[in-house]
Amino acid sequence: MIAETPKLIAAMHEQGLPTSHVERARFSVFQPLERLVLRLMIDFVPGIEPYESTIVVDFSASGEWACMVVTLMPMHDEAFTLMAKRGLASQLENIDELLRGRGQ
Repeated sequence: MIAETPKLIAAMHEQGLPTSHVERARFSVFQPLERLVLRLMIDFVPGIEPYESTIVVDFSASGEWACMVVTLMPMHDEAFTLMAKRGLASQLENIDELLRGRGQ
């Protein structure tokens, strides 16, 4: 994971966190076209015992479109949860830009 936006980079520095780290994760649920559950190991936060964080992605059809709902479970504190949400939103925006570039 790499912090990309100035706001996210500043938040990482403010909390004494690295602006990049290796992400370790596993899918605990894989139901094609329905649901993904991803468990990420949070083991890089100084002073916080390592733990798993969960992201749930639910898919549904909506006419010609697909709907994707991403749920990030709360983390060890509100500020870290907000920072993770911003990082995830940035990743989703990057996917959107990539697909638009391919005419999707």
